[in-house]
Amino acid sequence: MQTLLLLVVLLLILAGLLAAWLWITYNALVRVRNEAQTAWSQVETETQRRLDLVPALVNTVQGYASHERETLEGVIQARAQAVAAGPSAEGDASQDFLSSALGKLFALQEAYPNLKADQNFQDLQNQLANVERKINLARRVYNEQVKIYNTKQQEFPVNLVAKRFGHNEAQLFVAKAAADEPPTISFGTRPGDV
Repeated sequence: MQTLLLLVVLLLILAGLLAAWLWITYNALVRVRNEAQTAWSQVETETQRRLDLVPALVNTVQGYASHERETLEGVIQARAQAVAAGPSAEGDASQDFLSSALGKLFALQEAYPNLKADQNFQDLQNQLANVERKINLARRVYNEQVKIYNTKQQEFPVNLVAKRFGHNEAQLFVAKAAADEPPTISFGTRPGDV
């Protein structure tokens, strides 16, 4: 009788330990998945900020280079495609296409000295450069969080239960080649200025 009682107590302790481990493991997976999702939201936020700057930039350039219609329409079309594609694989390609179109737009400043000297244009360029840096940083943070999440799922013994709890491998952000050629963006910095 005493042996049976001891065996029941041991089984209850083991069941309790297993339940505690499952609880801790599940919560850890949820935490790292949410961190990855939050990081991706930051990428989307910065990408939207870039999309919001494009119309102001186009309007500024239009005032100085109105006969550069093809370039301006290309930027407008690229922005529309990026907005329509949203956060997806097509959206990433659209963002790359937009970057290429913006590069062509910024190249116009060399042909139009008044545009290059326009304070609004310079401010928009600086804001866009800042947003581009934030997008790149947000993408790096996202990839780091995805790496942590995926690694956590693949570690033993977590891998035995991760899929059962609905945790699947998250996809890393992978930059795609630009639609045309890489953009050449000059912000009027002198050699040695960094």
